[in-house]
Amino acid sequence: MKTYFPVYFTILCLWPFCLGFKGMVSGNNTLKGQIILPSENSKFRVVQGKNYKASNTLSAKKKEIDRLNHSDRHVIVSLHPLSFSVETLPATKGVVITQQEKTFIPKVVALTPGSSVAFLNEDIEMHNVQCLTPRSKFSKGRRSPGVTVRQTINKVGRLKVTCDIHKEMLAYVLCLDTPYFTKADANGNFTISGLPDGKYLLKTFHFDMGERQEEVELGGGRVIEKDVRLYMTKP
Repeated sequence: MKTYFPVYFTILCLWPFCLGFKGMVSGNNTLKGQIILPSENSKFRVVQGKNYKASNTLSAKKKEIDRLNHSDRHVIVSLHPLSFSVETLPATKGVVITQQEKTFIPKVVALTPGSSVAFLNEDIEMHNVQCLTPRSKFSKGRRSPGVTVRQTINKVGRLKVTCDIHKEMLAYVLCLDTPYFTKADANGNFTISGLPDGKYLLKTFHFDMGERQEEVELGGGRVIEKDVRLYMTKP
């Protein structure tokens, strides 16, 4: 009677190589750094001319909202695996965008596919929430103050959110194909931990300066420091 044990054993040993180690990732790395902004985009710059005159007509609350909601305070940093695939993407919890003083707050949020965004009207007047981005279109209708609506985001990409009543209102929802992302703090510092060994595409998104990307490689359970310099471009 023939035995097939050696054949079975060989197949078992080679099976991970045949799969290309799909889903078999290891390592616990950290990427940290700082977003370096061009000096002309500083949140402390002096606004002159027509914009300066317009700023004098704003309420104290609106000025404070604009300061806290400045584009420099809402830079999204994400790492997209190139050398391995992510089997499942957990839903991003607690994503909320409010509407105050005819402003979306915050102006940029990030989440994974299948996650939902809560839009809360905290203003004193009616607002709409709509997205005209192809294949991601939605409109939640005009809502009175105090009303909250939710929208599930399923398609990876950058969604442009507006209000059809107030044309100046704009926000972006970034639907990312990775669980590895964060928002830089008010000083531009960011940290992403729990990263498996491998190659990644490092992306940053700034409301006014658009997206920047470059490849990075992590390994050995190390803390890698990587600053990202942004330049004035259109998003």
